[in-house]
Amino acid sequence: MDKLIDLLKQIKLIVDQDRIMKEERWKRGENFNVFSVLSLSRNETRLHSAFIAELLNSNGSHGLRNAFLDDFIYNIIPGFEFDTLHADVKVEACIGPINEDSTRGGRIDILVTDNKNHAVIIENKIDASEQEGQLCRYNNYAKDMRFSDYRLLYLTLDGKDSETIPDTDKANYVSISYQKEILNWLESCVGIAACYPLIRETIRQYIINLKEILNIMGVENENKLIELVTSKEYTESTLAILRNEMEIKREIRLHFIEELERLARQKGFEFSCDEGVHHFWYDQWIVLSQPSVSKEWGVYIGWYKLIKSDGVRYGISRRLTVDPQPVSEDKLMQIPHVWTEAPQDEKFPCGWAYFRGIDGKTGDWWNWYDMNTLEDMTNGTMLHFIETEIIDKVIDGNLLKKVQELLSD
Repeated sequence: MDKLIDLLKQIKLIVDQDRIMKEERWKRGENFNVFSVLSLSRNETRLHSAFIAELLNSNGSHGLRNAFLDDFIYNIIPGFEFDTLHADVKVEACIGPINEDSTRGGRIDILVTDNKNHAVIIENKIDASEQEGQLCRYNNYAKDMRFSDYRLLYLTLDGKDSETIPDTDKANYVSISYQKEILNWLESCVGIAACYPLIRETIRQYIINLKEILNIMGVENENKLIELVTSKEYTESTLAILRNEMEIKREIRLHFIEELERLARQKGFEFSCDEGVHHFWYDQWIVLSQPSVSKEWGVYIGWYKLIKSDGVRYGISRRLTVDPQPVSEDKLMQIPHVWTEAPQDEKFPCGWAYFRGIDGKTGDWWNWYDMNTLEDMTNGTMLHFIETEIIDKVIDGNLLKKVQELLSD
């Protein structure tokens, strides 16, 4: 136990040092991120697919011909034969309408082909979930086109595996991540563009943007951390932490729920929580209510199914287990549409929204398994969002009273 405590103290020193270094870089203006300024930081199509495709384009505006594509092929899919001098790159390549059984059709994020009938097919995911049969459809497209050889790349932030392509079709499939393969390739691209300042600095800007999304340490501190936790002295303690990963994450969520309860009570709400919230059972909710204002309605935070296609949402509702009575359009029109990710209806008369991130639009807070989500539960970022964007809006707009008066039986 003493070694474990000592290890955690040393890890904290490295984490604190990395935070200080980030603050220093911020003071020097080294964290300036034009993509974030333009609200493109996490946009899969308009930024990430477009930027990567332009670098891969041998006829791209960078003017460096096939240099970036060569490096991409060599380092990310080594051994794959591809004529990089004669490559054609398409973004959002349409391959036909999606058929009824989701085995054909769709839009490929990045499609790179050469004059020898070879292809690189890239499916790019930042925040979105994989669609039904998506990788299977693209793999079928490659087979239908009778490419002499091809690679199907599934690009995600952390390199997760596709859930839609069967094992029998994985001979040409590769999962890659922004955190490892793409960042390493981009650093190599900076070197390739060393004598071209505009290109080099634009790629560096993009790297800064990716590191902000990934929330990763600087290389120096990351190396220190890995060296520490894998050293002979601390390997046993490190493995003990890894073995208890699920319990540790569960405790982080429990602490967050306790803090949310304290905040709710400070703001004049009663707090209740379904037992299964801690265990991720289906249809589980946290409810903030004000019985003196409304005996039926409350602020609901929770989920129907905590899966990739659905996650944690919030809005004003009442007893979600009971089928609601139809509500006239006239009555709904009198209620403010506060959370506009979903339309107003009898279940959520003010609309509802998924938890995203601090800007309410991008991020993975809908997923309470996610490491960045757990970090924001710990550092107070998510709690602050709930206070300002949910609780305070309910109070300032007197929403529970308005909904009670218009929609209660």
